[in-house]
Parts: sequence; C-alpha cells; structure tokens
Amino acid sequence: MRQIYTQFVILALNLANDKQERAILEDKFTNVKQLLGSYKGTMENSYLIEVKNKEDLLNVSIIANKYNQESVLLRDNENQAHLWYMATDDMTHLGTFTEVSQHRAHQEDGYTFDYATQKYYICV
Repeated sequence: MRQIYTQFVILALNLANDKQERAILEDKFTNVKQLLGSYKGTMENSYLIEVKNKEDLLNVSIIANKYNQESVLLRDNENQAHLWYMATDDMTHLGTFTEVSQHRAHQEDGYTFDYATQKYYICV
C-alpha cells in the first residue's frame, strides 16, 4: 500500500524578531514548527506549516507575498517537494524530501534542519 504523507510548506519571513514571525503565522495556522533552513546558501529561520486545505494554501500565499518571499517549499502527499514561486504561482519540482546526515546536508545550498528531531533534510 502506498504511503500518504502530510502536506506542508516551509517558508521564512526574514523579520528580525522570531516571536513576531511566530505570532504572524500562529494567527492563521494551528500547527507551526520552527526550523533552521538554508536557501541559496543563506541561513534563515524557517517554519513548517501543515497544509490541510485550499484556504491554508491561500493564507500561505498571502503571507509569503506580504513579506516579499520569492518562494516557499511545498511537500505534497507523495513526499515530493516543489518550489512554489509567489510572483508567478509556478512550481518547480525539486525531488523527494529526504532525511540525510548533517555532513550531506551541508554540501547543499538548500537544506532544512528540524530542531525537535535533530534531523536534516534535502530534496533529491
């Protein structure tokens, strides 16, 4: 039987204040998890948000656009990751969202570190 994965997005707001970022996101979403990310080689605070419906996707788009985010990572229910570009609404397939070693993650210009599980992820 095929495994169904929870859909989520990973995004950053790049404000100077983590508490302000969490407040903005928690105003619209019930399940917000803080992560550490690297995007194009730049470290940033990022957040994982479960996407349960089209309203969640709309809210992600509104927030990402408001805070000038070029793109967000969207993982679908088949564990495939896509870069969702806000300006055009286009998506680029990145690959499978995969757990890797710290060493392997640091070889990439884009990765995610989950503070809670102490695990690293990349798209391959």
